[in-house]
Amino acid sequence: MLDVYEQNYIEAIYDFYFILETLFGDGQYKHDAVARAFLSSDQLRSCVQGALSDPGPVITYDDHIRTQFEESYRGMTVEEAVERIITLRGHLHHHTAKRRDIWHPEDQRRYEVDARFLQTVTCNVVFAIASRYLWDEGVVRAYEELARQYRSERSDAG
Repeated sequence: MLDVYEQNYIEAIYDFYFILETLFGDGQYKHDAVARAFLSSDQLRSCVQGALSDPGPVITYDDHIRTQFEESYRGMTVEEAVERIITLRGHLHHHTAKRRDIWHPEDQRRYEVDARFLQTVTCNVVFAIASRYLWDEGVVRAYEELARQYRSERSDAG
């Protein structure tokens, strides 16, 4: 998210993609195998669908980005969005001067909507994982115990 903040959108795409690849790529690296692995995850499918349906303020707050999102992602299926994500990562990763559509590292703005879409997808994923623990009684008890220990240590030192 720091890369998005600093407008390093190409790096942000890598960062967010690696989260998805780590959690859902099943160790695959070839395009079709990664696509199958990604699409076999109900959790990832749900998070991509959520980002397509409600991209949130990181996309909707800016008229230019919202327009780009509408032109690029709105109306896509989950399968099409996953295909776009994997293809984009390959395009950025396999950089060669022989390609006509070569990207330039100073052309960060060109990838802003993609970075922000991936940000929304990965935030959906991370929140879905974290939310299982937010109100879990065991986690709450462990937190309360750590808070008691901290207070006790502070009062003993004080």
